[in-house]
Amino acid sequence: MIVLVGFMGAAWMTLLTEIVVFGGSSWLIHGALDLRSVDLGRIGRAVVAALLLVGALSAVQLVSDSLAVLLPAACVGYPALLFGVRALTLDDLRVLLRRGTPV
Repeated sequence: MIVLVGFMGAAWMTLLTEIVVFGGSSWLIHGALDLRSVDLGRIGRAVVAALLLVGALSAVQLVSDSLAVLLPAACVGYPALLFGVRALTLDDLRVLLRRGTPV
């Protein structure tokens, strides 16, 4: 199939597949937990951080199209944005670091 549509077609198909899987999983989990409403709090803030990162990387790409510039910008920018929009807190980070490596 990839031969017919190329790598861009494969990428779009992967995106559509992930949307279907995420939507179906969310629906099943929502039903199993009998949730009346969904609070997008942290998830919504993480989505906002991701969208802001897209904008920031688009601006950086205007200056330099090099992966050597874009990759560090993303690696530094996304955690900073997660903290900035409060999708991640220092307490969350402490909990993750305290857990250590899995056995």
